[in-house]
Amino acid sequence: MVHDNALSEQLQAGIGDQILTTTHLSVHDVTDDRIPFEYRTIRGNKPEKYDNTVFVWQVSQPAIPCGTPPLKEWDVRGDSENGGSVFDGLDVVHNSYLLGYAVGPDPKNACAVVFVPAKGGSDPLVVSPMVTMTWCLPKRVYFDYVLPVGSRPDEDRDWVGFWKDQISANLYVAPPDWFVPVRSHEAKGDGFLDNIPLEQGHFYTLGYFKGGHRDYNPIQTTLACATTMRYW
Repeated sequence: MVHDNALSEQLQAGIGDQILTTTHLSVHDVTDDRIPFEYRTIRGNKPEKYDNTVFVWQVSQPAIPCGTPPLKEWDVRGDSENGGSVFDGLDVVHNSYLLGYAVGPDPKNACAVVFVPAKGGSDPLVVSPMVTMTWCLPKRVYFDYVLPVGSRPDEDRDWVGFWKDQISANLYVAPPDWFVPVRSHEAKGDGFLDNIPLEQGHFYTLGYFKGGHRDYNPIQTTLACATTMRYW
């Protein structure tokens, strides 16, 4: 999107410092046949109640292989926002693997990944989801998002919600004040929300949900990342 200098000055005056929260997946102490992993999710998440799942695929490149069934899966146990486990019985000597943390029971809900190359290759590659508010105009807010390569937001029914005076932990339960589906086919893209009467001095939170869009009452347990700003 191209904007003139006057609008650029408006952006700097209108969007304050942003606080980002996101789902994160990492691995450590990988051996020839085991990949231990840890996850960190957003405050307010209840991983077991919300059917969070970790999947692993045997892959040759760091991209979610859409349409390919996972090699293994692990249902997250307990409702702590952080935790970990291990996938064993693998062949990390000869094969590369992709682990994906899904904020739901379906591989389409995968929002954070880590690519583990075969031993002797490069270091593991971690990708966490991110959404940012990039621009605000009278009654319109623009945003950018980044997901793991291979994500298909429109097919997966991803959506973005917008709240006034709510912190990210509340996005699981407080109905969104405004929301839109993500219509892009790409893992990296942008969008906007219309008819938003921004008020100076108030905080606004934007949340990206990995699946669950509906015309009414979208599913809020699939929160992948969020950002908060104060409108000056």
